[in-house]
Amino acid sequence: MKIQLNFITKERGVEYPKHRFEFFSDGVMAIVMTIMVLEIVVSSDFSFENIGELLKSILIYFVSFFIVGWHLNRHHHIIHNTKTITGKIAMKNLLFCFS
Repeated sequence: MKIQLNFITKERGVEYPKHRFEFFSDGVMAIVMTIMVLEIVVSSDFSFENIGELLKSILIYFVSFFIVGWHLNRHHHIIHNTKTITGKIAMKNLLFCFS
């Protein structure tokens, strides 16, 4: 029995389902955004300095969220205009998700 891994195959003309490609990228970005919100630390002491640090963390989160969201939006735009997903595009997408 031969098991073929589509992303590792060296065959020419192999195409991948576009919807699975988008779902994978969406999942990676959702995990990244979730991890970002977990970095907001809430202190039990509500002094002015701690509230300032909390607001700073929230501001950094919102800026980071919009940057990641902008990249995800551009990614969907590029994939929407792509006719076929080849192995080369799949590898570039993995590098994009890794960065």
